[in-house]
Amino acid sequence: MPNACIEVDLTFVDEDGELRPGAIEALSQLRASPCELILGSAAGAEYLQFSSSLLD
Repeated sequence: MPNACIEVDLTFVDEDGELRPGAIEALSQLRASPCELILGSAAGAEYLQFSSSLLD
């Protein structure tokens, strides 16, 4: 199974901590595909947890 590794900063979440246009749709497509989704953030684990909660 392939991996999809995504840095959430400025990909799914903008510089103000808001979801970027199309983020939910893109994530839904990735979840439906046969891949393991791996999210990362240079801002650290706490920020990644917050960002991930926006995508649920």
